[in-house]
Amino acid sequence: MLFIPPPLIFVFAGIFIKFLPHLGLLLPMHFTASVVAIVAVIVASLGVWEFYKHQTTINPYDLEKTDRLVTSGIYRVSRNPMYLSLLLFLVAEVLWLGKPTGLLGIIIFILWMNMGQIKEEEKILTDKFTEDYLNYRKKVRRWL
Repeated sequence: MLFIPPPLIFVFAGIFIKFLPHLGLLLPMHFTASVVAIVAVIVASLGVWEFYKHQTTINPYDLEKTDRLVTSGIYRVSRNPMYLSLLLFLVAEVLWLGKPTGLLGIIIFILWMNMGQIKEEEKILTDKFTEDYLNYRKKVRRWL
């Protein structure tokens, strides 16, 4: 299921959230949304930085070219910090718009990523790094 790039899934989820009805149950929380968005940028940057330091690809479609398992830095806290950052941006959008119905878009994003993208990546990484990856999976959670 590695045929839709994660950023595109994120964009679809964001558009979906934008056009969901506003039920007036939650006031827009611009400050909180801004803080969550800043955290998302930091998480994404730290994830990319670790891949850069280890000279490995961030492209989820080039996993066969990956020759290093990155487990340092932010990868000690999350196995998928770049996907986590996309999730945080969606949370920020829901807060910014004040749309509790946006949780539906967040749930769809998480399910799609878990059952499709991440599951396939984990299979490839398990085949490639076997025991090292299995040990890493035992220590570090998928999202947080």
